[in-house]
Amino acid sequence: MTSLRKPLPEGRYAVFAGILFAMVMGSIVLWLNRKQSVEVTLHGGPPTLELSAIAVDDQHNVYVSSRTLNQVFRISADGRIRVVAGDGVRGFSGDGTLATRAALAEPVGLAIARAGDLFVADMGNNRVRQIDPAGTIRTIAGDGTMGGRTNTPAIATGLYEPISIAMDSREDLLIGGTTSIGIRRINAITGIVSKVLGAGLPGVQSVGEPAAGPFWVAASDDGEIYYSDPSRNAVSFLNESTGAVHRIAGSAICGFSGDGGPALDAKLCFPEGLAIGKDRKLYIADTGNNRIRVVDFRRGMIATVAGTGEPVHSGDEGPASKAALRGPMGVALDDEGNLYIADTGNDCIRRIDSATGKIATLVDASDILGVTRGGGSIRR
Repeated sequence: MTSLRKPLPEGRYAVFAGILFAMVMGSIVLWLNRKQSVEVTLHGGPPTLELSAIAVDDQHNVYVSSRTLNQVFRISADGRIRVVAGDGVRGFSGDGTLATRAALAEPVGLAIARAGDLFVADMGNNRVRQIDPAGTIRTIAGDGTMGGRTNTPAIATGLYEPISIAMDSREDLLIGGTTSIGIRRINAITGIVSKVLGAGLPGVQSVGEPAAGPFWVAASDDGEIYYSDPSRNAVSFLNESTGAVHRIAGSAICGFSGDGGPALDAKLCFPEGLAIGKDRKLYIADTGNNRIRVVDFRRGMIATVAGTGEPVHSGDEGPASKAALRGPMGVALDDEGNLYIADTGNDCIRRIDSATGKIATLVDASDILGVTRGGGSIRR
């Protein structure tokens, strides 16, 4: 756990995967491994829901996790919002029962299987949970302890604050976390966990220092694993068939630059969520820059698709490139190429229409809180 030698200012603090978040006077300050700091100004105060990760199924239902509420929500294609996991009380309970009666602790990453099962990185419980289409929850990885062995049944090993999860074309589950986890894989057939990436592996030297995590992970259909390393301000990919690791965007320096040029020369700031499009483009939640960036693999170029850099909420019903975001963390694509954004600092989910490039707010804090207070579901 991160510790600092000097006293901290008054405010709200949370330790998230070894990084200390301080919410002070409308700003979020991130202390990264005691070596660098980034400040993201959030005018209007810190987020209340901490909407962190987002996933979309083949019916265009949108799933979003809330670390503060300890719940996962589904926004149906018809606009109905309901709780699908978590009773709202931080804790661990409920395996073998309905997921809505179970306790979660700061859920973050989400992934959806072809059969409709929802997987949740239950970060505060050091576990990964699975919710089947009937709504029953169970633990599939992690015994509640930190750290743990590999090449053993996933249910019997420890995890340390799993943050991000993704499913590859074989439906193996990839788990991203802190350096002690790195990136792990759970074999869909055997349930055995293995280590895919960890500190000191080849390739990470390209950003100046060994990878530190926490890692946000995504998988493509052709066997490549993409991951962001927020504390190194970089995004890389691992080709498991060759074992090669390559940095594709960002450097060790937090900043904003490079649009219209090579992604390798661009600067990112605390990149987090990733999404891979069928058009061979990688979408990056450039959290510290209040933007969503995109890398075109065919050309190797980077651009901004949403966010002006100003940390406010603006621009709905207009071009996404002229809209403002606040500390977005999660991104996801549907099968039509529409992009969904967990606009974390603005406590809302936003959607960019693939045909028009226009952005709109799908749900906001009042919609989600209306569900939790009402105890059911609402239609937006």
